[in-house]
Amino acid sequence: MVVERCDACPLYGLEWARAHSVAGRLLDRVLHLDFLATNFKVPWDEVTAEEVTTLRILREERDQYQREQAAQNQPGD
Repeated sequence: MVVERCDACPLYGLEWARAHSVAGRLLDRVLHLDFLATNFKVPWDEVTAEEVTTLRILREERDQYQREQAAQNQPGD
C-alpha cells in the first residue's frame, strides 16, 4: 500500500527520521515487538534489554495518554 501525501506533509520528516536514525529504528522495532507481544508469542531471548526498556516506556506513555483522554471525556464538575 502506498500513501499519497502532499509535499508539505510533516509526516515525511517523521518517516525519514524513523528510517535513518538510531532512535527511529528502535521505535519501529519496539512498535513491531509491541504488536507481536500483544497478538502472538514473542521469544524474549531475542529481545534486547534496550528494547525491553523502550517497550516499558511505550506502554507507560500509552497508559498515561489513555488516562488523560478518559479525564478529558469526563463531564465537568
